[in-house]
Amino acid sequence: MKQKDNFVPQDIAKALKDLGFDVPCLAWWFEEGTVSVPTETRRMWDNWNIYASQKRMSAPLWQQVFEWFRKKYGLLGIVDYDEIDGQFMYYLTDMNEKSTINWSKSYPTYEEAQLKCLKKIIEIIKTR
Repeated sequence: MKQKDNFVPQDIAKALKDLGFDVPCLAWWFEEGTVSVPTETRRMWDNWNIYASQKRMSAPLWQQVFEWFRKKYGLLGIVDYDEIDGQFMYYLTDMNEKSTINWSKSYPTYEEAQLKCLKKIIEIIKTR
């Protein structure tokens, strides 16, 4: 596993920034597509707004993003394994409405289902 696989992809980080994601992160995405985890993490957290720029944006961990959507919008995304077909799927629950709002098709990997789930949540938020 590459270090950058721990963080949501750069295009998702951009979409999150556009939605107002403002949670301090451990790393940055740079324009050229590299991710950097600074050794002075505490200083980065203290200067969150100073460092936010178009050349460098936060690189959230997957769990940070799912937690943010759960707490801010009441949307819970779950990736599950279907032992019948050996594939992964996701489903979304709107905790405010207490209902499941979306099931996915099957995906061959957990990571693919996770990414599709996150993209679906972003799509839902943009239409609200």
